[in-house]
Amino acid sequence: MTRFVLSLVLSAGLVFPAYAREATSVECPSADTIRREFLDELRAVRTHARYCGRKPFRPAKPLRWNEKLFIAAKKHAEEMSLRDRLSHWGLDGRKAGDRIARIGYDWEVYGENIAQGQRTIGEAMRSWLDSPEHCSAIMEPDFEDVGVACASSGGGGSPYWAMVLAAPPIHARR
Repeated sequence: MTRFVLSLVLSAGLVFPAYAREATSVECPSADTIRREFLDELRAVRTHARYCGRKPFRPAKPLRWNEKLFIAAKKHAEEMSLRDRLSHWGLDGRKAGDRIARIGYDWEVYGENIAQGQRTIGEAMRSWLDSPEHCSAIMEPDFEDVGVACASSGGGGSPYWAMVLAAPPIHARR
């Protein structure tokens, strides 16, 4: 079932300079807003050739929103938020591929971008695009489907983001 696994981590502290922030809770956008705005941004980004670090990417086809991938991303973002810990590993020791399969998405290839601290969809997207590894996941032409979620229920209200990208096996593609 595995062709390759793309596993990426991004933390606000690794991307942005350190500065003091008021310790107020930040609410995540609604699921509909996340779906709409991320799909718009992903379409705009994947429409053009791009360098991710030094790696060139040609334009890629638009990604489709997938509810199963959204559910996997949502559960992982919520778990990270409750634990106040940015990690690709779940409490049960599973990684994204296991989580995706468990919710019923039969995958051939998948990737996961996670982030913590970005307060808006635009900030999350910019931080991923500024990172060569995260940008590469976004531009990967083999990916067809995406789900993105945000949770800020724990950790002092700091948002945790999860983006799951995947494609089903060739025999199952539409």
